[in-house]
Amino acid sequence: MITEITRKYGHFADALLLSFSFESNVHSASGKGKIEILINCMNSENDFEWEKVKLVFEEVTCFRFIENRNTSSVAINAAMLNHNSDEIAFDFFPLMFNHELVENPESDFIIKCKKLTYVVI
Repeated sequence: MITEITRKYGHFADALLLSFSFESNVHSASGKGKIEILINCMNSENDFEWEKVKLVFEEVTCFRFIENRNTSSVAINAAMLNHNSDEIAFDFFPLMFNHELVENPESDFIIKCKKLTYVVI
């Protein structure tokens, strides 16, 4: 699923976050929540046409969103999607070093989870 998302949407350049919701799951054994994000982004496989995509992050282990004055944390220049053996990291404000995106420890918007899916709206 992550390879498919990356293939279609790349680094989510010039994307716009339209909405998000967080659902706590305190009654489960894991206690992990779910975040749904609606984002307007370009699909490289569809001649870079704009699409509204719902990203669903399940078993969320880390969530950080900061909206600062005089800046926007919903306009995305480039996002980093990284998957290691047991966790997916989606950083909407990564650091860029020599054309490489790196997780930003001070990111305004980052989600880490165990499972990521998407659907085109």
